[in-house]
Amino acid sequence: MNEQWFEKIEDYLSGRMSAEEQLRFEEEMATDKELATDLNVYREIEEEMRDDETHHKEETALKNSLEKLNKIYFPSSDNSIEQMTEPKIYPLRKKIKPWKIISIAAGILGIIALGSILYLNRTKNRAEVAVNKNKVDTSHLQKPAPSQNLAENKDTINETNNSRLPENINPETLYAQNFAPDALPEDTEGALEDAFDAYRNKKYKEAIGAINSADLNAATTRSETDTALIKFYAYYYKAQCFLTTGNAAEAIINLKNALDYCVDNYNKIKVNWYLALAYLKTGRLKLSNDLLTKIAADRDETKYKKQAEALKEKLNNLIP
Repeated sequence: MNEQWFEKIEDYLSGRMSAEEQLRFEEEMATDKELATDLNVYREIEEEMRDDETHHKEETALKNSLEKLNKIYFPSSDNSIEQMTEPKIYPLRKKIKPWKIISIAAGILGIIALGSILYLNRTKNRAEVAVNKNKVDTSHLQKPAPSQNLAENKDTINETNNSRLPENINPETLYAQNFAPDALPEDTEGALEDAFDAYRNKKYKEAIGAINSADLNAATTRSETDTALIKFYAYYYKAQCFLTTGNAAEAIINLKNALDYCVDNYNKIKVNWYLALAYLKTGRLKLSNDLLTKIAADRDETKYKKQAEALKEKLNNLIP
């Protein structure tokens, strides 16, 4: 508590303040709740101590309390409170300030609380030591719980396999490690020539627009195989553009359409490879794994077969 506050409070209650000082003090109390609380405490103490009989009872009670504390903390001392020099009692507004009484009482309570804490801590520590001494180590007697079923063993194996993978391995990472836009065919002349030029220059959105505007049935002299191949290129390279720009969902649609116009097994393998990557990017791991299994089992030895085998091994650790 602020000692200056109590001096102001005493001047305020005793009427020693001027009208201007009193007004300023009341304004300060209106904005400071702590000061207003201290004023109320001070007023209550002063009113109680005004009564001589009440004051005498409080003095007697204080002496009794001090006697008890003296016996507890100074048991070897023969001095009692009665044997000590009789303290002089001063009027409230002369020597002894209420805030000093409050401070003394708070100090006594602090001593009692500190002693109680030290005693309880010492008792607790002794109890813990006794428990530790009596505790028997039975860890060597415990047997590991057997696996309940094969499913739990399989989960344990999967967790072990997953722990071998780097923490940053996930579908997006695997996709980024394996995707690369396919090269253009050797012959780029014809209906898709503009689209192929844009694709070669990495203008993928422009290439998509050129494919959409191309007349795939313009040359009537082409064979059915040539027409099918042009339509295959249209869907296949449009899917390449969508994958490169991050739109895997549209790529899946175009790759499925490209499968309808595959003229040989190699082109079918390529479409399935990129379709597996598109499924991987969209989080459809089971569909991706099925296509990779199909590519790895194909009779033709291609670069996609080896890539599918390697990716499938990593993907198996991500599939629950």
